[in-house]
Amino acid sequence: MVQNSALDALREACEAAIFRTIAREGHHRLSYTQWLRARDLGISLPEAAPFLHLWTPRIAETNDIFPGERIAGEPMIIMPTQSANIEQCVNRALKSGDGLGGSPVRAMPEFAGYGWYNALPRVLGLSFQVETDDETFHYDEGASVPEDLSSGRVGTITLELAARATADSEEPADILALPADMLIVPTDCRSDLDDVAILLGTDCAITPGELASLLEASCFWPNEDCDADSHYTQQAAFEMQARFAANMLLLGEDAAVLERVREAMRQHVTWLIPKDRAISMHAVNHLVEAVFADNDDALSVDAAE
Repeated sequence: MVQNSALDALREACEAAIFRTIAREGHHRLSYTQWLRARDLGISLPEAAPFLHLWTPRIAETNDIFPGERIAGEPMIIMPTQSANIEQCVNRALKSGDGLGGSPVRAMPEFAGYGWYNALPRVLGLSFQVETDDETFHYDEGASVPEDLSSGRVGTITLELAARATADSEEPADILALPADMLIVPTDCRSDLDDVAILLGTDCAITPGELASLLEASCFWPNEDCDADSHYTQQAAFEMQARFAANMLLLGEDAAVLERVREAMRQHVTWLIPKDRAISMHAVNHLVEAVFADNDDALSVDAAE
């Protein structure tokens, strides 16, 4: 086709036909820019349907944003997009109470300009304030943290959110402070958990299983190089490491080591044992002794399981 005034007129006629079809539907989800374009073409459309999707935390593995359920007809507050580890910890803090005054929803920047969207309160930024015995520091997207930061219990953790009443408000942002019970601070999520600091508030009551799941959602990112292990193998290895880290932090070294041994036995050894037989094992350093247990011992092992 030749680019000329006739082609421009054809494009405009097609646009107008599309907008007229949308107008007959009575509702739409066009961006504000598209809505203005329809008006320029002389087609009156209502504003986009006034609903947004519930804010749900991202996970590190995909880094995608998954929309939650539709929220409409109730107070909402627009949340910013952050890294997965921050969003996971924010989500945990928000679940402890309704301190935002409305349902947290995902931002849709393409709706900026609609009256209902501009009128919604929004969180402009957020950070965690961590108080330890020695110092107080703030952690947010891209923030530097103390070099000697290590996992463990800290004094208090507070989630601070800078919120504005509307998009057009000229008033200073309000600072909302919500209690948080934990914070995950990674420096390298792509390999292992050796460089991840897990900070727990004094009243944190998370279980090892919950912490392991949170670590995976916050930090697991598979290596996609051609010479890397399969996704399943990498994920299984990370899950084992996350469970060990959680057990080590919450239960202590002895309990963590024993649970890791039991897990390794279940995964790599138990399938070798004949059905309905019991084996007693004794391992010291690199020496492993194994003998079939007699019937009485087998019964006691079954009972222990």
